[in-house]
Amino acid sequence: GFSFHGATEQFIKIIDAYDWDFCQIQFNYMDEYSQAGLRGLQYAAGKGLPVIIMEPLRGGRLVQGLPESAKRVFEKITPKRSPAEWGLRWVWNHPEVTVILSGMNEIEQVEENVRIASEAKADSLTKEELEVFEQVKQEINKKIKVPCTGCAYCMPCPQGVDIPGCFSAYNMRYTDGWYAGFKTYFMCTTLRKNQTNASKCVGCGKCEQHCPQSIPIRQKLKEVRQHMEGPVYHVGRFGKTHQKGLGFGLLFLYRQFIKVSGEPIYQKVRSIEKIDTSKYQKDPQTFKNSKKSRTGVCLRTNWKSCFFNDIKHKNRRERKN
Repeated sequence: GFSFHGATEQFIKIIDAYDWDFCQIQFNYMDEYSQAGLRGLQYAAGKGLPVIIMEPLRGGRLVQGLPESAKRVFEKITPKRSPAEWGLRWVWNHPEVTVILSGMNEIEQVEENVRIASEAKADSLTKEELEVFEQVKQEINKKIKVPCTGCAYCMPCPQGVDIPGCFSAYNMRYTDGWYAGFKTYFMCTTLRKNQTNASKCVGCGKCEQHCPQSIPIRQKLKEVRQHMEGPVYHVGRFGKTHQKGLGFGLLFLYRQFIKVSGEPIYQKVRSIEKIDTSKYQKDPQTFKNSKKSRTGVCLRTNWKSCFFNDIKHKNRRERKN
Protein backbone atom coordinates (compact mmCIF):
# COMPACT_ATOMS: atom_id res chain seq x y z
CA GLY A 1 0.00 0.00 0.00
CA PHE A 2 0.96 3.66 0.03
CA SER A 3 0.47 6.84 2.05
CA PHE A 4 -0.41 9.98 0.12
CA HIS A 5 -0.12 13.76 0.39
CA GLY A 6 -0.92 15.64 -2.81
CA ALA A 7 -3.67 16.61 -5.23
CA THR A 8 -6.67 14.48 -6.19
CA GLU A 9 -5.62 13.96 -9.80
CA GLN A 10 -2.21 12.65 -8.75
CA PHE A 11 -3.86 10.33 -6.24
CA ILE A 12 -6.13 8.85 -8.90
CA LYS A 13 -3.17 8.27 -11.23
CA ILE A 14 -1.33 6.38 -8.49
CA ILE A 15 -4.42 4.29 -7.75
CA ASP A 16 -4.67 3.30 -11.42
CA ALA A 17 -0.95 2.60 -11.78
CA TYR A 18 -0.78 -0.54 -9.63
CA ASP A 19 -2.84 -3.28 -8.01
CA TRP A 20 -2.64 -1.90 -4.47
CA ASP A 21 -3.75 -3.66 -1.28
CA PHE A 22 -4.64 -0.44 0.58
CA CYS A 23 -3.99 3.31 0.69
CA GLN A 24 -3.72 6.00 3.37
CA ILE A 25 -4.89 9.60 2.98
CA GLN A 26 -5.43 12.72 5.06
CA PHE A 27 -9.14 13.37 5.55
CA ASN A 28 -11.18 15.49 7.96
CA TYR A 29 -14.00 18.01 7.77
CA MET A 30 -11.59 20.81 6.85
CA ASP A 31 -9.85 18.76 4.13
CA GLU A 32 -12.97 17.46 2.42
CA TYR A 33 -11.91 19.05 -0.87
CA SER A 34 -8.13 19.28 -0.47
CA GLN A 35 -5.38 16.67 -0.96
CA ALA A 36 -7.00 13.36 -2.05
CA GLY A 37 -10.26 14.64 -0.57
CA LEU A 38 -13.73 13.15 -0.76
CA ARG A 39 -13.39 12.43 -4.47
CA GLY A 40 -10.17 10.49 -3.92
CA LEU A 41 -11.69 8.59 -1.01
CA GLN A 42 -14.68 7.54 -3.06
CA TYR A 43 -12.53 6.63 -6.07
CA ALA A 44 -10.25 4.38 -4.02
CA ALA A 45 -13.17 2.68 -2.30
CA GLY A 46 -14.84 2.20 -5.69
CA LYS A 47 -11.74 0.28 -6.76
CA GLY A 48 -12.18 -2.00 -3.77
CA LEU A 49 -9.27 -0.53 -1.80
CA PRO A 50 -9.40 -0.30 2.00
CA VAL A 51 -8.76 3.36 2.90
CA ILE A 52 -6.88 4.28 6.07
CA ILE A 53 -7.44 7.83 7.33
CA MET A 54 -4.65 9.88 8.91
CA GLU A 55 -4.96 13.37 10.40
CA PRO A 56 -8.70 12.98 11.21
CA LEU A 57 -8.32 15.95 13.58
CA ARG A 58 -5.46 17.66 11.74
CA GLY A 59 -2.93 16.63 14.34
CA GLY A 60 -5.18 17.90 17.15
CA ARG A 61 -5.62 21.35 15.62
CA LEU A 62 -9.36 20.70 15.20
CA VAL A 63 -9.48 20.36 18.97
CA GLN A 64 -6.95 22.61 20.73
CA GLY A 65 -6.56 24.94 17.75
CA LEU A 66 -10.24 25.69 17.18
CA PRO A 67 -11.26 29.37 17.39
CA GLU A 68 -13.48 30.12 20.37
CA SER A 69 -16.35 30.99 18.03
CA ALA A 70 -16.12 27.52 16.45
CA LYS A 71 -16.10 25.87 19.88
CA ARG A 72 -19.28 27.74 20.77
CA VAL A 73 -21.00 26.32 17.69
CA PHE A 74 -20.29 22.78 18.89
CA GLU A 75 -21.42 23.65 22.41
CA LYS A 76 -24.88 24.73 21.21
CA ILE A 77 -25.82 21.41 19.63
CA THR A 78 -27.23 18.33 21.37
CA PRO A 79 -26.16 15.72 22.22
CA LYS A 80 -23.18 17.31 23.97
CA ARG A 81 -19.93 16.04 22.48
CA SER A 82 -16.34 17.19 22.50
CA PRO A 83 -14.85 18.76 19.33
CA ALA A 84 -12.70 15.61 19.02
CA GLU A 85 -15.75 13.35 19.05
CA TRP A 86 -17.59 15.50 16.51
CA GLY A 87 -14.54 15.45 14.23
CA LEU A 88 -14.09 11.68 14.43
CA ARG A 89 -17.80 11.04 13.93
CA TRP A 90 -17.69 13.16 10.77
CA VAL A 91 -14.98 10.90 9.34
CA TRP A 92 -16.75 7.70 10.40
CA ASN A 93 -19.89 9.02 8.71
CA HIS A 94 -18.31 8.13 5.34
CA PRO A 95 -18.93 4.47 4.44
CA GLU A 96 -15.73 4.38 2.36
CA VAL A 97 -13.53 4.75 5.48
CA THR A 98 -11.94 1.51 6.72
CA VAL A 99 -9.65 2.58 9.57
CA ILE A 100 -8.91 5.87 11.36
CA LEU A 101 -5.47 6.63 12.77
CA SER A 102 -5.83 9.09 15.64
CA GLY A 103 -2.95 10.12 17.88
CA MET A 104 -3.48 9.60 21.62
CA ASN A 105 -1.30 10.40 24.63
CA GLU A 106 -3.68 9.75 27.54
CA ILE A 107 -5.70 6.70 28.53
CA GLU A 108 -8.87 8.82 28.49
CA GLN A 109 -8.29 9.59 24.83
CA VAL A 110 -7.80 5.91 24.05
CA GLU A 111 -11.07 5.06 25.77
CA GLU A 112 -12.92 7.89 24.01
CA ASN A 113 -11.62 6.87 20.56
CA VAL A 114 -12.53 3.22 21.13
CA ARG A 115 -16.03 4.21 22.25
CA ILE A 116 -16.56 6.49 19.24
CA ALA A 117 -15.34 3.83 16.80
CA SER A 118 -17.74 1.34 18.39
CA GLU A 119 -20.75 3.65 18.32
CA ALA A 120 -20.31 5.65 15.10
CA LYS A 121 -22.06 4.36 11.99
CA ALA A 122 -21.77 5.39 8.36
CA ASP A 123 -24.37 7.89 7.15
CA SER A 124 -25.62 8.34 10.71
CA LEU A 125 -25.22 12.13 11.06
CA THR A 126 -28.43 14.08 10.56
CA LYS A 127 -28.87 17.01 8.22
CA GLU A 128 -28.85 19.38 11.20
CA GLU A 129 -25.61 17.89 12.53
CA LEU A 130 -23.90 18.16 9.14
CA GLU A 131 -24.96 21.81 9.01
CA VAL A 132 -23.09 22.37 12.27
CA PHE A 133 -19.84 21.38 10.53
CA GLU A 134 -20.52 23.94 7.83
CA GLN A 135 -20.94 26.61 10.51
CA VAL A 136 -17.71 25.55 12.20
CA LYS A 137 -15.86 25.69 8.88
CA GLN A 138 -17.19 29.18 8.30
CA GLU A 139 -15.78 30.31 11.64
CA ILE A 140 -12.39 28.75 10.89
CA ASN A 141 -12.36 30.11 7.34
CA LYS A 142 -12.75 33.70 8.51
CA LYS A 143 -8.95 33.69 8.73
CA ILE A 144 -8.30 32.39 5.22
CA LYS A 145 -6.66 34.51 2.52
CA VAL A 146 -8.03 32.86 -0.65
CA PRO A 147 -11.71 31.80 -1.00
CA CYS A 148 -10.78 28.66 -2.96
CA THR A 149 -13.24 25.74 -2.73
CA GLY A 150 -10.86 23.20 -4.25
CA CYS A 151 -13.15 22.54 -7.23
CA ALA A 152 -10.06 22.33 -9.52
CA TYR A 153 -11.82 23.92 -12.51
CA CYS A 154 -8.61 25.94 -12.92
CA MET A 155 -6.62 22.75 -13.52
CA PRO A 156 -4.55 21.54 -15.21
CA CYS A 157 -2.07 24.41 -15.17
CA PRO A 158 0.12 24.55 -18.31
CA GLN A 159 3.17 25.08 -16.07
CA GLY A 160 2.26 22.32 -13.65
CA VAL A 161 1.27 24.49 -10.66
CA ASP A 162 -1.02 22.72 -8.19
CA ILE A 163 -3.25 25.76 -7.76
CA PRO A 164 -5.80 24.32 -5.27
CA GLY A 165 -2.98 22.70 -3.31
CA CYS A 166 -1.03 25.96 -3.08
CA PHE A 167 -4.08 27.88 -1.89
CA SER A 168 -5.03 25.19 0.62
CA ALA A 169 -1.59 25.25 2.25
CA TYR A 170 -1.51 29.07 2.16
CA ASN A 171 -4.87 29.24 3.94
CA MET A 172 -3.71 26.61 6.43
CA ARG A 173 -0.87 28.92 7.42
CA TYR A 174 -3.46 31.34 8.84
CA THR A 175 -5.99 28.84 10.19
CA ASP A 176 -3.62 26.24 11.66
CA GLY A 177 -0.34 28.12 12.08
CA TRP A 178 2.83 28.73 10.09
CA TYR A 179 4.38 25.31 10.62
CA ALA A 180 1.28 23.36 9.54
CA GLY A 181 0.91 25.47 6.40
CA PHE A 182 4.59 25.26 5.50
CA LYS A 183 4.76 21.50 6.09
CA THR A 184 1.74 20.89 3.87
CA TYR A 185 3.02 23.25 1.18
CA PHE A 186 6.46 21.66 1.10
CA MET A 187 5.17 18.09 1.06
CA CYS A 188 2.44 18.64 -1.51
CA THR A 189 4.32 20.86 -3.98
CA THR A 190 8.06 20.36 -3.59
CA LEU A 191 8.78 16.85 -2.28
CA ARG A 192 7.98 15.28 -5.62
CA LYS A 193 9.69 14.56 -8.93
CA ASN A 194 7.71 17.21 -10.81
CA GLN A 195 7.38 20.16 -8.45
CA THR A 196 4.09 22.07 -8.42
CA ASN A 197 4.93 25.14 -6.31
CA ALA A 198 3.53 28.63 -6.90
CA SER A 199 6.75 30.12 -8.26
CA LYS A 200 6.32 28.06 -11.45
CA CYS A 201 3.45 30.36 -12.46
CA VAL A 202 4.28 32.50 -15.52
CA GLY A 203 1.08 34.56 -15.39
CA CYS A 204 -0.62 33.22 -18.53
CA GLY A 205 -4.08 33.69 -16.97
CA LYS A 206 -5.65 30.53 -18.39
CA CYS A 207 -6.75 29.44 -14.92
CA GLU A 208 -8.67 32.64 -14.21
CA GLN A 209 -10.95 32.03 -17.20
CA HIS A 210 -12.38 28.93 -15.52
CA CYS A 211 -12.55 29.93 -11.84
CA PRO A 212 -16.22 30.03 -10.68
CA GLN A 213 -15.17 32.11 -7.65
CA SER A 214 -13.56 34.78 -9.88
CA ILE A 215 -10.37 34.59 -7.82
CA PRO A 216 -7.45 36.68 -9.16
CA ILE A 217 -5.36 33.51 -9.25
CA ARG A 218 -2.19 35.06 -10.67
CA GLN A 219 -2.05 37.70 -7.96
CA LYS A 220 -2.83 35.18 -5.22
CA LEU A 221 -0.11 32.82 -6.45
CA LYS A 222 2.35 35.71 -6.13
CA GLU A 223 1.22 36.10 -2.52
CA VAL A 224 1.69 32.37 -1.95
CA ARG A 225 5.20 32.55 -3.35
CA GLN A 226 6.03 35.56 -1.19
CA HIS A 227 4.74 34.08 2.06
CA MET A 228 5.39 30.35 1.60
CA GLU A 229 8.68 30.25 -0.31
CA GLY A 230 10.88 32.05 2.18
CA PRO A 231 14.31 31.12 3.57
CA VAL A 232 13.26 27.87 5.24
CA TYR A 233 11.55 26.72 2.03
CA HIS A 234 14.64 27.34 -0.08
CA VAL A 235 16.86 25.61 2.44
CA GLY A 236 14.60 22.56 2.41
CA ARG A 237 14.42 22.62 -1.37
CA PHE A 238 18.21 22.75 -1.54
CA GLY A 239 18.48 19.75 0.78
CA LYS A 240 15.90 17.86 -1.28
CA THR A 241 17.66 18.68 -4.56
CA HIS A 242 20.97 17.36 -3.26
CA GLN A 243 19.26 14.40 -1.52
CA LYS A 244 20.77 15.39 1.82
CA GLY A 245 17.68 16.49 3.71
CA LEU A 246 16.72 19.69 5.50
CA GLY A 247 19.54 19.42 8.04
CA PHE A 248 22.12 19.44 5.27
CA GLY A 249 20.56 22.54 3.76
CA LEU A 250 20.49 24.35 7.10
CA LEU A 251 24.11 23.56 7.83
CA PHE A 252 25.26 24.51 4.36
CA LEU A 253 23.32 27.76 4.48
CA TYR A 254 24.86 28.66 7.81
CA ARG A 255 28.41 27.92 6.65
CA GLN A 256 28.01 29.92 3.44
CA PHE A 257 26.14 33.02 4.57
CA ILE A 258 26.88 33.44 8.26
CA LYS A 259 30.42 32.19 8.70
CA VAL A 260 31.79 33.20 5.28
CA SER A 261 29.95 36.29 4.09
CA GLY A 262 28.40 37.52 7.31
CA GLU A 263 25.33 38.67 5.34
CA PRO A 264 21.72 38.07 6.41
CA ILE A 265 20.34 34.71 5.32
CA TYR A 266 17.14 36.07 3.87
CA GLN A 267 18.99 38.40 1.47
CA LYS A 268 21.16 35.68 -0.05
CA VAL A 269 19.11 32.51 0.20
CA ARG A 270 17.66 32.68 -3.30
CA SER A 271 21.12 32.22 -4.80
CA ILE A 272 21.84 29.17 -2.68
CA GLU A 273 21.84 26.66 -5.53
CA LYS A 274 24.50 28.64 -7.40
CA ILE A 275 27.07 28.19 -4.65
CA ASP A 276 29.98 25.80 -5.21
CA THR A 277 29.60 22.99 -2.68
CA SER A 278 32.91 21.26 -3.42
CA LYS A 279 34.56 22.77 -0.33
CA TYR A 280 31.64 21.99 1.93
CA GLN A 281 32.37 19.88 5.02
CA LYS A 282 29.53 17.98 6.70
CA ASP A 283 30.81 18.38 10.24
CA PRO A 284 29.32 21.50 11.86
CA GLN A 285 31.72 24.08 13.18
CA THR A 286 31.08 25.34 16.68
CA PHE A 287 31.73 28.76 18.09
CA LYS A 288 32.99 29.60 21.57
CA ASN A 289 32.17 33.27 21.57
CA SER A 290 28.65 34.56 22.21
CA LYS A 291 28.88 38.07 20.80
CA LYS A 292 26.58 39.28 18.06
CA SER A 293 27.81 39.76 14.53
CA ARG A 294 26.93 42.79 12.44
CA THR A 295 24.05 40.81 10.93
CA GLY A 296 22.31 40.59 14.30
CA VAL A 297 22.91 36.84 14.46
CA CYS A 298 24.05 35.52 17.80
CA LEU A 299 27.07 33.28 17.33
CA ARG A 300 26.06 30.66 19.83
CA THR A 301 27.48 27.17 20.19
CA ASN A 302 26.02 25.69 17.02
CA TRP A 303 24.90 26.59 13.53
CA LYS A 304 21.23 25.71 14.02
CA SER A 305 20.60 28.27 16.75
CA CYS A 306 22.27 30.94 14.61
CA PHE A 307 20.04 30.15 11.64
CA PHE A 308 16.78 30.24 13.56
CA ASN A 309 17.86 33.34 15.46
CA ASP A 310 18.28 35.12 12.15
CA ILE A 311 14.85 33.97 11.00
CA LYS A 312 13.38 35.22 14.30
CA HIS A 313 14.86 38.71 13.79
CA LYS A 314 13.49 38.80 10.26
CA ASN A 315 9.99 37.87 11.43
CA ARG A 316 10.09 40.58 14.09
CA ARG A 317 11.00 43.22 11.50
CA GLU A 318 8.16 42.03 9.25
CA ARG A 319 5.62 42.33 12.06
CA LYS A 320 6.80 45.86 12.86
CA ASN A 321 6.39 46.89 9.22
